[in-house]
Amino acid sequence: MIWKRILPSQGGGPLRRFIQLNTELLQKKYPSLKPYTSTLLSSSPPETTTKQKQKYEEYENPPTPPLALFDFSRTNDANDAKTVEYGPTKGGWRVSDDSVIGGYSTASLEFMENGLSSNTSTNPATQEQQSSSSSSSEPFLRWKGNLNTKVGKQSKARKSGFCAMRSPECGVLPPVFYGVPLDSNYNGLEITCRTDGRLYTVNLKVSTFMPDDLYQGIITVPNQKNNDDWITLVIPFEDFVLTSFGLERVQQRKLDGGITFQHLGLTLMDEVNGPFQFDLKRVRAVNYHNGAILNDE
Repeated sequence: MIWKRILPSQGGGPLRRFIQLNTELLQKKYPSLKPYTSTLLSSSPPETTTKQKQKYEEYENPPTPPLALFDFSRTNDANDAKTVEYGPTKGGWRVSDDSVIGGYSTASLEFMENGLSSNTSTNPATQEQQSSSSSSSEPFLRWKGNLNTKVGKQSKARKSGFCAMRSPECGVLPPVFYGVPLDSNYNGLEITCRTDGRLYTVNLKVSTFMPDDLYQGIITVPNQKNNDDWITLVIPFEDFVLTSFGLERVQQRKLDGGITFQHLGLTLMDEVNGPFQFDLKRVRAVNYHNGAILNDE
């Protein structure tokens, strides 16, 4: 049973994710390894092209090209996104809300492909309705629901009103095979998404000595007029704030080096009652400078 979870027959799973991300990172850091992967039987290494030489002449140390942490156009990431779990169960993508503390918020997470949810029934009317509401054929993950700040009568909480989603872990057997060692190769997180303009929190989990550490950044953009338009946001690592159990730590530690990425998530807790929707297409680790992504292939 454990191998079916680590290495699902349909694709995806933590082992494939761990190998893929760490292999791609190695190739990004050492570009000269790329041609060798396809010419291992060659008697001599391929020559560096003039275009490659010119590309790196302007840099003394070329910035590492972007690394896609999650991209739903990839088969393995898509398969992971089709198996959404509710609650704290570890393994795949999962969604949660304040019902765990007696609240009334609700949230769901669906993988969308060709305008249809992977959870959609075979009812033609349902398919037509969903297709018309999301005409984009690009695969993505849709997180939606309703935020309700009402505190349940039986709840011990003083405040309520949150919904959250979280990515799978990037690891197999912690702590030995756990995480993606970004180190100091990147300085920011790029998120390709569609948002309704509400205030969302990005939760970034990296390896630290304190297991409760969580770095948080903010997504705040105007409501998109065209729901078919994707936007790309970049949050520099230095702008993330160190928190623990939802509170900002008094002693801050900058996220500026030695980063080992483990997982990420999003939280909505803006204290505004009503529906929300957030579409996620891709997340990358990038080098960002003067409004541009450096060395984007």
